[in-house]
Amino acid sequence: MGQRNYEHPLGISLHAPVFHGGNTLPPHYGAYAMILVYIGETSCKIGSFEKDHNAENLRADLDLIHEIREEARVREEATKERANQRYHSRVRARLLHKGDLL
Repeated sequence: MGQRNYEHPLGISLHAPVFHGGNTLPPHYGAYAMILVYIGETSCKIGSFEKDHNAENLRADLDLIHEIREEARVREEATKERANQRYHSRVRARLLHKGDLL
């Protein structure tokens, strides 16, 4: 089985596997299908990308990584504490002594 290379208008190379004599999708229940999609507008993220400022933005993100991890750790601890409180609110503590029937 080979691959076909398709060129996207934005320059993205798309690879589609070739099955059964050139069809791009394998047959299921005796039918062949291909869905063609045209992407007209770029997303906001792609449209606002500036290659010159990318390195600066990455460095700024790396400087903030310790703060982001600390905030995530605090949120994780708070979530664990809430789960612990919920569990213990449903548990009835009982003291057991030697000789008690269970």
